[in-house]
Amino acid sequence: MDEATIKKMRGRAKSALTRIINFFSELLSKSELLSRTERLDDIFKDFDHYDAMLHEELSEIEEFEEKYFEIKAKYQSDVDTLNSSSVMNASSITSENCIINELYS
Repeated sequence: MDEATIKKMRGRAKSALTRIINFFSELLSKSELLSRTERLDDIFKDFDHYDAMLHEELSEIEEFEEKYFEIKAKYQSDVDTLNSSSVMNASSITSENCIINELYS
């Protein structure tokens, strides 16, 4: 593969990362967040693969990694928030059921 093709493929990975960053929303469902996190990992692998094929002075991995880890942390934070709210809701329901059981016992 020639250098121009490698740069083009690396550029596609950069564009995919940019799209994920630009369309980040805190209103995504847990499944959407997890799906996009998987896609992020694939994008990173693609970028790393093509970037490694270029001369070191042409590498853009540091800049890419910074953006990648920043957006991945946002997604993970939202997943964690959804997980903790699910636990809180389950606790609340359990507490309510205990109170109801006591009232009707």
